[in-house]
Amino acid sequence: MRCVECGNESLHPVAVDQGFVSECALCGHVDGPGELVERVLDVREARERGFDPLVYPLVKVLAELPGIRVTAAMAGDPEHGFSPAVQFEIADRRFDSLVKLLVSLTMINREARGRWVVEAELQRDLCFVLKPRLSPRFDDEWKARIPAFQEDLALLARRMRQNTSLSWWNKGS
Repeated sequence: MRCVECGNESLHPVAVDQGFVSECALCGHVDGPGELVERVLDVREARERGFDPLVYPLVKVLAELPGIRVTAAMAGDPEHGFSPAVQFEIADRRFDSLVKLLVSLTMINREARGRWVVEAELQRDLCFVLKPRLSPRFDDEWKARIPAFQEDLALLARRMRQNTSLSWWNKGS
């Protein structure tokens, strides 16, 4: 087999989720089923932009919303007790995107394993943090819930992307 981009014959199989894609050792082109290729490219893009691939689909969805600029994100770390979180700012007073995000989050929370909230913080400027609601007690039980919060990241990204295509989201935009 040859690479469709450069003609190189050195292709390596790469395991992705439930399947495999071929990656060219020379130019890096990825070939295979579309969904798996997209996943490999998303992982690459996440790493290039300095994000954990687990949180990156949610980062991408939020960054596409008008007026929202993602400033930081972490996928969480159960061993150290860090829950997932995405920090963002609102540019040009585009608070309509924040309101729509909150409405969408209310709907998503019915399915999510954790209760996700947006908190406002004053740092250099006003910023917002999307994260699971913290327990009043930070203990081993809380740490044990972090993998469930990490699973919610994919749900949040998928449902948020679906909601942004609905008529109520696009009304008045």
